[in-house]
Amino acid sequence: YLWIDSLCIIQDDVEDWQKEAAKMSSIFQFADIVLSAASAMNATEGLGINSSFEPALALEITSTDTRRNESQSEKWHMRNLYSSMLPRFIALSPIGARGWIFQELLLAQRVLYIYKGQLVWQCHCLIETEDCGVSTTSNISLEPDIRGGGKSMHEWWRLMDDFLSRDFTKAEDTIPALAGLIDLWQISTGDTSVLGLWQNDLPLHMCWF
Repeated sequence: YLWIDSLCIIQDDVEDWQKEAAKMSSIFQFADIVLSAASAMNATEGLGINSSFEPALALEITSTDTRRNESQSEKWHMRNLYSSMLPRFIALSPIGARGWIFQELLLAQRVLYIYKGQLVWQCHCLIETEDCGVSTTSNISLEPDIRGGGKSMHEWWRLMDDFLSRDFTKAEDTIPALAGLIDLWQISTGDTSVLGLWQNDLPLHMCWF
């Protein structure tokens, strides 16, 4: 199935929105792949997959296997984008500022970000760009760590700092947009959520809030 939020949720229908919003976290969590229109400013701009990609610089690289005394040549298309910058590169794109996107991409198993200039792949193991050879261990998707338990409250606060800095069209969407992550955290820790704060450490959470 192909599920598109702006089409599969009846717009301006409160009853349908409440029904579908309750399913959204599981839809993204169990999707085979999530396609993200990362450069689009709104729903009318689409994926932009027809954009042509011309690498900034093509480099011919020769490597030598010293044990076998063999050389091989590869051509890499490089840009001025280092692996340590990739998570920030995603965060600073238009999609990185949207509140609803936070848990959707956090829970997703695989995400293909479609930018105007190139494609970026992210899974729980790595982030890799289309312009060859630039990859890094993914530090964005935290779902395996959450499932493994042992998550600290400081980690939750770090997530909330990111989440609350994002934009929402409607302020009342804040808790629904976090519901899937809250459910997963509850399963992992055995704690109980109180409107996004945690019962076992509620006084401490209220001070932070």
